[in-house]
Amino acid sequence: FVNGSFSNTDMTNMMQERIRTVIQSNSNNTKVACWNVVNEALANWDAPDSGSYRPDAQCKWNQLGWEADASGLTGSDLINTQHPVYIRRAFEFARQYTNAKLELRDYSFEFYPNDRRGKAFYQLVRHLINKGTPIDAVGLQCHLYGLENSYYWPAFRELVQKFKALGLEVHVTELDIGANHGEAYDAEKQRIIYYNMIEACRQSGVDAIFIWGMADVTSGWRANERPLPFDGNYNPKPAYYGIQSALQDTQKFMIRARGSAGGERMELRVSDRAVASWYLSRDWVDYCFTDFSRTSNIKVAFTNDGTTNGRNRDVRIDYVRVNGTVRQAETQANTGASSSGEWMYWNGYIDFGSLTGANMVRNHSFDAENYDTSTPSRWT
Repeated sequence: FVNGSFSNTDMTNMMQERIRTVIQSNSNNTKVACWNVVNEALANWDAPDSGSYRPDAQCKWNQLGWEADASGLTGSDLINTQHPVYIRRAFEFARQYTNAKLELRDYSFEFYPNDRRGKAFYQLVRHLINKGTPIDAVGLQCHLYGLENSYYWPAFRELVQKFKALGLEVHVTELDIGANHGEAYDAEKQRIIYYNMIEACRQSGVDAIFIWGMADVTSGWRANERPLPFDGNYNPKPAYYGIQSALQDTQKFMIRARGSAGGERMELRVSDRAVASWYLSRDWVDYCFTDFSRTSNIKVAFTNDGTTNGRNRDVRIDYVRVNGTVRQAETQANTGASSSGEWMYWNGYIDFGSLTGANMVRNHSFDAENYDTSTPSRWT
């Protein structure tokens, strides 16, 4: 294929047939919830201009041509004036053969939403949406290199929310966290980074998290860097317990919610103070928050314009859980503009009152916690 010479018609037919075959073979379409349609369309992260697209020598599909940017972005946010046609066509072909979610994926901008590469990926997503492309999710690979690095989690949360605001799901698709080349392995530092990563995902509303493997290996991908939650014998490492604790600790405030179109903005208010906000997905997601000690006068509000991007948007709240105490939305007083049952409309809010309950969250700062690896279910 790489060395062959084909017409654009032949190339288009090959693309369509490949996508059809992968999706329909082996009844795959009944087994797969989300397809990664295009991966790593941008040039390598260490390329001189990593916000550009892969050159023709690396991506033969560029032969299908280029189309003018439709993102609507200007100034420093306008990185590329045109985009490869094959990306949009691949999504269009995939939609012909499946109603499962379709995902665009790339890497090395997870903590840099405002650098050139991060802006280029965001611009491509905006372009595809404005062209009517059937895209449902973006994938962030999240291969983290270095146990000595200081990862900037607010930037990661900002990036997630940028894509959620577009009405898309955000998936962490290839997570592993290991020692960098020549760096000594430190299981405790790895545990803390895994904890912080899962916490940031939960706080920002990431829809799905996938670990890039199960157990450490001595050959192949990231050999001897020990990047995974289990050792070579499938025994849980401190990293495993970091993940477990992050999932537990991010439940102090947990709101199970979904938007009708995606991109709706939900706000958590405690004691008449706005303490957190999220852009919602179309499917149910647990939106978590841990950084506020008060648990009185809890309200959940729908705050952005109900016709953003021309779509009528509503928000559905299943329940709120605070420190283990659950209150269902439909049993609470609905206040504000046109609130009814589990559903909220623009400028509406649901008043959950005060929730105290059993204190299931001991300490938000996991770094200060101790754990007993001999009895991993007991935290000390």
